[in-house]
Amino acid sequence: MHKLARLDHAHLWHPFTQMRDWLRREPIVIISGRDAVLRDARGREYLDGNSSIWTNLHGHNHPKINAAIRRQLGKIAHSSALGLANEPASLLAGKLVEAANRIYEPPAEISFARRRLSRGHGRSGESGPH
Repeated sequence: MHKLARLDHAHLWHPFTQMRDWLRREPIVIISGRDAVLRDARGREYLDGNSSIWTNLHGHNHPKINAAIRRQLGKIAHSSALGLANEPASLLAGKLVEAANRIYEPPAEISFARRRLSRGHGRSGESGPH
């Protein structure tokens, strides 16, 4: 078993994973990625088809994304949204609303969508376009 796999088995817990089953086999240990290709600790390559579950859907090692991450790391690596606001999320939200205002017509649809999003999907009791 690869040394990284041994460390994983000894010290890591994997969410949404039956650990009893996980520990029965050697895991694939990913060490790098570029675009949509992942490389494991043994040099094997895999197409990353897991781009929707808390992962990167824009590919790996993209120069523009890496530069943005480096700029952000100079400020703060992570800030929880649990009871706090943060600069990048607030700025992005403003840009998304601006983009939506340019795309959606009539304004009543935007107003409904804003109300629905601000109150939580399906909890407002309002009816409207779905």
